[in-house]
Amino acid sequence: MTCIKCKKEIEDSSIYCRFCGKKQVQTKKKHARRPNGSGSISFRSNYKLKPYYARIYQRDKTGTLIRKDVGYFSSKSKAQLAVDSALNNGISDFVTIKVSEAYDLWKEVHYKSLTNSGEQSYNSAWTYFVNIKTMRLLDIKTEHLQNLVDNAVEQGKSRSVCEKIKQLASQLCKWGMSNDVLNKNYAEFVKLPPNDTKEKEIFSENDLTKMFDEYEKTKDKDLAAIIIMCYTGFRLNEFVNLKKTDFYNNCLHGGSKTEKGKNRTIPLPTFILPIINEVIDGTNSEYIFPNTAGNAHIAKNFRFRIYYPTLEKYGLPKLSPHSTRHTYSTLGVLSGMGQIAMQDILGHEKFETTANIYTHLSNNTDYLTTEINKLKKPKQSHP
Repeated sequence: MTCIKCKKEIEDSSIYCRFCGKKQVQTKKKHARRPNGSGSISFRSNYKLKPYYARIYQRDKTGTLIRKDVGYFSSKSKAQLAVDSALNNGISDFVTIKVSEAYDLWKEVHYKSLTNSGEQSYNSAWTYFVNIKTMRLLDIKTEHLQNLVDNAVEQGKSRSVCEKIKQLASQLCKWGMSNDVLNKNYAEFVKLPPNDTKEKEIFSENDLTKMFDEYEKTKDKDLAAIIIMCYTGFRLNEFVNLKKTDFYNNCLHGGSKTEKGKNRTIPLPTFILPIINEVIDGTNSEYIFPNTAGNAHIAKNFRFRIYYPTLEKYGLPKLSPHSTRHTYSTLGVLSGMGQIAMQDILGHEKFETTANIYTHLSNNTDYLTTEINKLKKPKQSHP
């Protein structure tokens, strides 16, 4: 036979080469078999960073033996320590849970305390998790969550959208910590884009004048909706859910989002009353501004199917629905409306120290009506 090292001819029975001394018989090193019930560790040759895969086996309540993943590790010794720790201390039932599964379990509990607006906000944020929703929650790190925010920024999304993404990520991390899947809130280290310091745009007096002029000519209920939004300060999702029963004593009653924002009483200026009465008389639905089926509009649909097309139809600037709220606030300041009344009507949670002293005025409808009628109808272009 030939020596495996020097390639010289040696006797067939040789264990060592008589020329170079190389041992001719290769023996594999035997590894002691792990005892039953002590878990297992596998080497994955196609994974360079963390090639060691560890898991343990435990019986469930029915006695069935099930596998539970411990994790992936860079060395066998680390994998062994993790297996030993899992066996000694127990391992979470949620260790293999995916991000999407954790989200479903989290919202099942958390959504019970949210308003419809809060649910919509989280549902919208969840759409940005598409790239990680199939990952194990155990494997999620700050870089994965940062990528979600960075992708939203690249799509031109606002800081408020990014804040909601981070908030949802934080909620999922906290859920993971409470169920022994994660040991820290990785969302805390996510960096948000700078604040958008751009001043919010509002509808000008000329824009408002044009709205009233066009409404008197057309009696367009969609244009009426925008006018009423400008003179009530409702958020879009609040506005589309207003019912006829919410309008009484010349006031609209509604609101959501915060405790302060719920069930607000908003008196209407006297020059708005004829408009809302005409709108209410013109619909058979329980809602003041229903969709074609007579139901409440979905806020997104109202925005793109009613609000923006109406602005374009009458040559008005394409400002966001939230600009009607800023318009209302600006009109209030310019007309001399009291700060307390404005905060009550807008439904803001925070009050200045001085304003807190007078919170008893919040439920005084006469006071609010007096303040609201400080708003003046814009001068129209015709007699």
